[in-house]
Amino acid sequence: MCFSSISGGIKRYKIININDNNEYVLEDESKRKHIINLTFYDIEKPSIGDYIHFNIEFQNRKYDNNSYSSLNFGNLTECYGREITIENINNKMDEILIIERDNQRIILKRFYG
Repeated sequence: MCFSSISGGIKRYKIININDNNEYVLEDESKRKHIINLTFYDIEKPSIGDYIHFNIEFQNRKYDNNSYSSLNFGNLTECYGREITIENINNKMDEILIIERDNQRIILKRFYG
Protein backbone atom coordinates (compact mmCIF):
# COMPACT_ATOMS: atom_id res chain seq x y z
CA MET A 1 0.00 0.00 0.00
CA CYS A 2 1.41 3.38 -0.97
CA PHE A 3 2.10 5.62 2.03
CA SER A 4 1.73 8.77 -0.06
CA SER A 5 -1.97 8.00 -0.57
CA ILE A 6 -2.68 8.49 3.15
CA SER A 7 -3.83 11.88 4.36
CA GLY A 8 -6.10 13.76 6.74
CA GLY A 9 -6.11 13.55 10.52
CA ILE A 10 -2.80 11.72 10.76
CA LYS A 11 -0.07 13.34 12.88
CA ARG A 12 3.53 12.30 13.50
CA TYR A 13 4.79 11.51 17.00
CA LYS A 14 8.25 10.52 18.19
CA ILE A 15 8.44 7.72 20.76
CA ILE A 16 10.53 9.15 23.61
CA ASN A 17 9.90 6.46 26.22
CA ILE A 18 8.06 3.18 26.72
CA ASN A 19 6.80 2.61 30.26
CA ASP A 20 5.50 -0.56 31.85
CA ASN A 21 2.29 -2.07 30.47
CA ASN A 22 2.85 -0.79 26.92
CA GLU A 23 2.44 2.90 27.81
CA TYR A 24 4.13 4.84 25.03
CA VAL A 25 5.30 8.37 25.81
CA LEU A 26 5.10 10.38 22.61
CA GLU A 27 6.21 13.85 21.61
CA ASP A 28 4.45 15.83 18.89
CA GLU A 29 5.98 18.47 16.63
CA SER A 30 5.22 21.17 19.23
CA LYS A 31 7.20 19.19 21.86
CA ARG A 32 4.01 18.36 23.79
CA LYS A 33 4.05 14.98 25.48
CA HIS A 34 1.26 12.41 25.19
CA ILE A 35 0.79 9.00 26.78
CA ILE A 36 -1.07 6.22 25.01
CA ASN A 37 -1.29 2.51 25.70
CA LEU A 38 -0.52 0.50 22.56
CA THR A 39 -0.32 -3.24 21.96
CA PHE A 40 1.07 -4.67 18.72
CA TYR A 41 0.41 -8.13 17.31
CA ASP A 42 2.54 -10.15 14.89
CA ILE A 43 5.05 -7.38 14.24
CA GLU A 44 8.19 -6.02 15.85
CA LYS A 45 7.12 -3.41 18.38
CA PRO A 46 8.24 0.16 17.75
CA SER A 47 11.20 1.35 19.83
CA ILE A 48 12.29 4.57 21.46
CA GLY A 49 13.31 6.94 18.68
CA ASP A 50 10.87 5.49 16.13
CA TYR A 51 7.94 7.56 14.93
CA ILE A 52 4.29 6.65 14.79
CA HIS A 53 1.62 8.36 12.74
CA PHE A 54 -1.99 8.18 13.85
CA ASN A 55 -5.22 10.10 14.18
CA ILE A 56 -5.25 12.58 17.04
CA GLU A 57 -8.50 11.02 18.30
CA PHE A 58 -6.51 8.04 19.64
CA GLN A 59 -4.45 9.97 22.14
CA ASN A 60 -4.90 10.47 25.85
CA ARG A 61 -8.11 8.52 26.43
CA LYS A 62 -7.81 8.36 30.20
CA TYR A 63 -10.19 6.59 32.58
CA ASP A 64 -11.24 7.70 36.07
CA ASN A 65 -8.91 5.16 37.70
CA ASN A 66 -5.92 6.98 36.13
CA SER A 67 -5.31 4.29 33.49
CA TYR A 68 -5.27 4.81 29.76
CA SER A 69 -7.32 3.00 27.15
CA SER A 70 -5.43 0.30 25.33
CA LEU A 71 -5.38 0.30 21.55
CA ASN A 72 -4.44 -2.85 19.65
CA PHE A 73 -2.86 -2.90 16.19
CA GLY A 74 -1.72 -5.52 13.73
CA ASN A 75 -1.26 -6.42 10.10
CA LEU A 76 -3.72 -5.10 7.53
CA THR A 77 -4.37 -8.61 6.23
CA GLU A 78 -5.60 -10.00 9.56
CA CYS A 79 -9.30 -10.73 10.00
CA TYR A 80 -9.51 -8.70 13.22
CA GLY A 81 -10.71 -5.13 12.79
CA ARG A 82 -12.35 -3.44 9.88
CA GLU A 83 -11.43 -4.17 6.28
CA ILE A 84 -8.97 -1.60 4.97
CA THR A 85 -8.03 -1.39 1.29
CA ILE A 86 -6.26 1.13 -0.92
CA GLU A 87 -9.71 2.23 -2.10
CA ASN A 88 -11.12 3.01 1.36
CA ILE A 89 -8.05 3.93 3.43
CA ASN A 90 -8.73 7.68 3.36
CA ASN A 91 -12.12 6.98 4.96
CA LYS A 92 -10.54 4.78 7.65
CA MET A 93 -7.99 7.18 9.13
CA ASP A 94 -9.22 6.49 12.66
CA GLU A 95 -8.49 2.78 12.08
CA ILE A 96 -4.80 2.90 11.13
CA LEU A 97 -1.43 3.52 12.72
CA ILE A 98 1.87 3.84 10.85
CA ILE A 99 5.23 2.92 12.33
CA GLU A 100 8.19 4.76 10.81
CA ARG A 101 11.63 3.28 11.44
CA ASP A 102 14.83 3.07 9.45
CA ASN A 103 13.28 4.78 6.41
CA GLN A 104 10.52 2.15 6.40
CA ARG A 105 6.82 2.69 7.03
CA ILE A 106 4.54 -0.07 8.26
CA ILE A 107 0.79 0.48 8.05
CA LEU A 108 -1.25 -1.31 10.70
CA LYS A 109 -4.96 -1.51 11.40
CA ARG A 110 -6.74 -1.32 14.70
CA PHE A 111 -7.89 -4.63 16.16
CA TYR A 112 -11.08 -5.00 18.17
CA GLY A 113 -12.24 -7.59 20.66
